[in-house]
Amino acid sequence: MSGDDRALARYFDAYAGDYLAKGYEADRPGVYPVFRLRHRAILDLARDLPPGRALDVGCGCGRMVADLAERGWDATGIDLSPRMIEEAQTLLGRIGIAPDRARVLCASLDRAGLPEGSFDLVTAAGVLDYQPQDDEFLASLARLLRPGGTLILSARNRLCPAVLFWRAVRRVARLPLLGTLLRAAEGLLRRLLRRPRAAGDADPSIILQREHVPGALDRALHDAGFDKTGRAWTHFYALPFPLSRMMPRLDVRLGLRLEALSRTPFGILGSCYIVRARKRP
Repeated sequence: MSGDDRALARYFDAYAGDYLAKGYEADRPGVYPVFRLRHRAILDLARDLPPGRALDVGCGCGRMVADLAERGWDATGIDLSPRMIEEAQTLLGRIGIAPDRARVLCASLDRAGLPEGSFDLVTAAGVLDYQPQDDEFLASLARLLRPGGTLILSARNRLCPAVLFWRAVRRVARLPLLGTLLRAAEGLLRRLLRRPRAAGDADPSIILQREHVPGALDRALHDAGFDKTGRAWTHFYALPFPLSRMMPRLDVRLGLRLEALSRTPFGILGSCYIVRARKRP
């Protein structure tokens, strides 16, 4: 395991204990259920596929592995995080899914020993965002799929207006005078709205995940041997920063109304792009 992989494993180890409850099961006021909506969109895109062998890359707490197994797939999950794998094993045991229908592995993709061309479906939610290079990662997924197999993966949409706005804010925040004015304006708005900065509020000048232009990702998939066969969008920001942080319940309520755009051309306003592609024979 590389140094980057070890750092990523530690990062997700820290969130493993309540990852399933917070990300997939609990309704939390003011928190967008992006994991649940992304998860549902991936399952919807796979709905018309006949069950076969499935691999979930970056399986985390095992929710996708469990749901695919319950839909008749022979499901395998792989993740770098030992604690996430423990949570996934606990989930599969609690649900009562037999080991011959679902299993999870703690390993990097290149060291898992998975046979090439052995899967009918590969899913990867929120994994591409952490890869240093797209072409190498997509080639690895292509090798694992049989000819005609299906890949469904998600990426953070670089063209989302909120992402573009955050990038502009990040640049402004680096400028001494404008950065000071930006922080002063945010403080004034918080006082007017009577909402102090919470300890967990994210710094808008930091974007932790890589972003992708959807069209460029489509071309990268084509170059890796795939033909695009479907898409969806999710996670719509309704209010710009810093209002989205100051009025999170309103932002989430309005954003969920925008989920109706998920399968329309206006879906590009969403921050999460989900694409389905078929490996060419």
